[in-house]
Amino acid sequence: HNQSLKGTPESEDDLVDWADTGLGTTVSTDNDTRTHPDAVISSLKIFGVPIWRQLQSPSIIIERPHSGLCWRMSGTSGSLIVTLPHPVDVKKLVLSTAAPDTATRPRQITVWDNVRNAVVLSLATSENSVSDT
Repeated sequence: HNQSLKGTPESEDDLVDWADTGLGTTVSTDNDTRTHPDAVISSLKIFGVPIWRQLQSPSIIIERPHSGLCWRMSGTSGSLIVTLPHPVDVKKLVLSTAAPDTATRPRQITVWDNVRNAVVLSLATSENSVSDT
């Protein structure tokens, strides 16, 4: 049952975009997926030596209003876990990217079923980097 803050959508055009931190949705990575080390949003240096840095969170992809920034994954494959605020029937999934380097854009996306209010997206930047097992 797909409910929104306004009620039940009447048509597919009325589907709720649950990819929004304001609605309680969160994004995290699995244990094997890391943020790219160059995706630094702030750092602290003393005498030019970095002693602390904050990497961009994968939740950047669902923050509204969208900043236009992308989350960079380290490596050629990984998984994002989109946790929804309550059970939702996922009818449609749209993924867009503004990454200028086409080599870093996901080439293969596998969507794992909605389990415990979460949708798991397995991403691969190379068609050979995800096995079918």
